[in-house]
Amino acid sequence: MLVGNLRQNLRARLQDRYGVPRVQQELNQYSEQMAYGHREVLINYMELPQDAYFEAILTHGKILPNRLDPIRPQFSRDGAPLLQALWRADAEEESKELHIANVFSIGATGLYELNNLGVGINQVKENINFVASNHEWSENRGDLIDKFAGKKILYMPTHSWDGDVVEHSIGKVNFLKKLESKNVTVCLGYLDFSDPSVRRIYSQSGWKIECAGVRASKVFGSPAGGRANFLKELFRILDESDIVVADELTTGQMYAACLGREIGLLPEEYSVTFSYSKWQSSSDFGNFNREIRALYPWLVGKKATSEKICADISQALGVDKFKDPARLMNILPWRQEEILRKVR
Repeated sequence: MLVGNLRQNLRARLQDRYGVPRVQQELNQYSEQMAYGHREVLINYMELPQDAYFEAILTHGKILPNRLDPIRPQFSRDGAPLLQALWRADAEEESKELHIANVFSIGATGLYELNNLGVGINQVKENINFVASNHEWSENRGDLIDKFAGKKILYMPTHSWDGDVVEHSIGKVNFLKKLESKNVTVCLGYLDFSDPSVRRIYSQSGWKIECAGVRASKVFGSPAGGRANFLKELFRILDESDIVVADELTTGQMYAACLGREIGLLPEEYSVTFSYSKWQSSSDFGNFNREIRALYPWLVGKKATSEKICADISQALGVDKFKDPARLMNILPWRQEEILRKVR
């Protein structure tokens, strides 16, 4: 142990003298809080200064259990475990089983944005209960078309990342052409929305194309591309729909349930093709999503009790882990951005 501590201290001293400045490294480690405007949502909820940032890793997801979306230890340059604020209700228990320290479940950031928009946590719980109690889905496309008739349908296709570029095709949603085009909206991820060829695939059917904004900027704190208002825009898009359908489970669908909207996945076996991928094969990604469908079979038309559906949504979003501002303040340490200007 003594040798390990000496090695760790020596590494920290060398980094302080020759490596990336300590403050800049901290900002790099904490930068995920900028994704989708999560920092702004929480500082507005907690009524903090607009230039505040959190000394914590705020994830932009974590709605799946550890076996599908592993919790990983995060350390400072001194070897201390960094604070991680995760979403799922069971994240703290899972992290303890894995001997990962300094992990808290605070619930999904979208729950706090809904509160900012006037939809309190009790209303969210009522909406989820309503969705669970009234959920009906089918494995048959014909049945779905009958169900969708006259409703506002939001389709959320699998979106691209920098390292995974999805090949979009109208084929898998061709059946939606049987609906009035004015009733179908497609919500694209920011990279796909930026690609004119992808937009044309869907707009040629007369469908409305939406995008909630950019994920994040390379400049810490920049609101460029609608980053800071991403969740506000996403909830606007969801609120204008009656039913939200997707290729794969998305956070957007879980958020739609918080607004009382019905959700489900396309009935056929999941498949996706990458035109480019740095990280995985199309088949590996397909296998991963088949595991998710097995975890939430009601999303593809399998029978499930309302209790299971309600529990699945509530646990994924950490609804019961939602904190009041004072409690959240005790969990999340913060500084003001004055420190940022010293390293620019």
